[in-house]
Amino acid sequence: VLPLYMLTAIESFRAAFYWTNICYHEWGLVVMAILVFPVQKRSYHDISRVVALSDAAVVVVIVCILIILGTEGQNTPDGFTHHSSPPPGAFLSRYNNVSAFLFAYQGQSVFLEMMSEMRDQRNWPKALWLGQSLMIPTYTLTASIGYYLLGDTVPGFLPAALPNNGAKTFINLLLAFHVIVAYLIHNHPLNVGIEMIIFPGAPATQTQHLVISISVLASAYLVANLIPFFSELVGILGAAFGSPIMLFYPPVFYIVGMRSRDVPMSLISKATCGFSLCVLFPFTFVCGLIAAFNALAERWADHSPFDCDLGT
Repeated sequence: VLPLYMLTAIESFRAAFYWTNICYHEWGLVVMAILVFPVQKRSYHDISRVVALSDAAVVVVIVCILIILGTEGQNTPDGFTHHSSPPPGAFLSRYNNVSAFLFAYQGQSVFLEMMSEMRDQRNWPKALWLGQSLMIPTYTLTASIGYYLLGDTVPGFLPAALPNNGAKTFINLLLAFHVIVAYLIHNHPLNVGIEMIIFPGAPATQTQHLVISISVLASAYLVANLIPFFSELVGILGAAFGSPIMLFYPPVFYIVGMRSRDVPMSLISKATCGFSLCVLFPFTFVCGLIAAFNALAERWADHSPFDCDLGT
């Protein structure tokens, strides 16, 4: 997921400074330079205050985007339509939207790491319920209003729909800050995991951590330039990682947990787990990857990796 955060930060800076001609991969180097020092932080406690500011920033971003899109009617694309059912077209070309939903709700990939660093882990359920109760309505409201205002012309990267002015710069700078912090959140457990594999038995030194964090950062930069398309990368990540995280691991863990405690599963539990494991997971995983790479191939036909101008 780190390449997506880098890609989003790049897109945010490109949109914020829309009057410049800086290449996509050059903005990537800027993002890398910004992240070099923050990625040296080695616990969630070190970035907790920044995370709080990031949460506030994304709320401001969402509110501002929706207000501007609602009031700037003259800048809204003409000729868009609303569909009450899936729009016409090839199945695979439409399926990427499902993978995007899977990606949006795969936050549990870092839940265990967050819980492990809490001072009082008994408060984790409260934190989880609070976070989800805010996230789900926010996602739903943003998507609904964006679709209402722009119909089938709504871009995958919503800030791209903003008119070129000072508000666009302000909003995209806030968004860049938010996704850079999101990178830090997801980068931490990955670095820790790599360090535990390479340097077992003892914590990594600061120099070792520096080498690993920069290597991960460079890898994210490389992938973000190989797949520099927001919607397509979201589709790949949603299918490849969101699908198993949401539809495979939870029922597997539930089944293993019930068996380890020698507790019989109810018929409803068996049916739910079976449907998730045997129907939903393989369908979303296989179809999602095929659809995502099919869309990526179409984009690569027009723009090659490391192109300077990738369009909008």
